[in-house]
Amino acid sequence: MGLTYAKLCLTNLFNSKKLTIRALVDTGATFLCVTEEVALQLGFDTTEVSQQVVTLADGHQRRVPNTAFFYIK
Repeated sequence: MGLTYAKLCLTNLFNSKKLTIRALVDTGATFLCVTEEVALQLGFDTTEVSQQVVTLADGHQRRVPNTAFFYIK
């Protein structure tokens, strides 16, 4: 089994900023996660959003910004 990637176009619903990314597909994921860099490029202020604790594939846990208001195409 290999890794599966998808090309996604993300749109911030507050300011209409768009960004196309190459994302790793995780069929067992509960949430869609993007890096802080992607969130900033979409115009989110990551200091003003809630934080979410996520568990990575290697078992490490990390607190990440929770930016929920974007459209995925």
